[in-house]
Amino acid sequence: MQYILLVLCTVILAVSARGHRHEHVLNVRQSSCSDNIDCLAENVTSPVPSRYVDCDGGVCVCTECFERNDNGTCSIVSPGCYYFENSECVDNRRSQLVAFLLSLFLGEVGAANFYIGQNGLGAGQLVLFLSTFIIICCGACLPICCVCCIIGGDGEGSTAGGALFACIMVCVFVLIFAVSFAILGWWIAEAVIFGTNQRDDGDGCPLNPDL
Repeated sequence: MQYILLVLCTVILAVSARGHRHEHVLNVRQSSCSDNIDCLAENVTSPVPSRYVDCDGGVCVCTECFERNDNGTCSIVSPGCYYFENSECVDNRRSQLVAFLLSLFLGEVGAANFYIGQNGLGAGQLVLFLSTFIIICCGACLPICCVCCIIGGDGEGSTAGGALFACIMVCVFVLIFAVSFAILGWWIAEAVIFGTNQRDDGDGCPLNPDL
């Protein structure tokens, strides 16, 4: 049930945010040109289709795979969000859909952040998740020591051991609850962030909005 509610909330937020999320804007070159060739920098040797570089009314218009030079021409960008290969502009961005699904089903261990290259966030989620098991293991071992004190001690020692046992169990349950609540809150936040495409990958590129 919680998965269904979360998916519905995320879809609603995604629809509302999509109208406000701007895609990559075309770079307009304020230089005079007569055809597409005039818009290409000297280091561009491969044919470039007009859908990537175009001379429109004497103004050079370039898309994502190209960047502006000081002289107004367009050169191929270094490989990053996009790269130009075999006369085609290749979208090198990571998938929003994949990131969203990873955040839903493996978000507790930071899978979505590892996928998009945000390793710091992913490591934080993984450590928080593993800390639950560490707390449980410690909580299972320490009471055994207290029980030994109760059984093997005199009356006064048994009373002290019992009080220590109760204190440890209360602390363990409080820690488990706090960590579980933090994991749940982070999981919901991550699902909403990826569902609305509000996080860039480790290279600074926005995710491909294919959700």
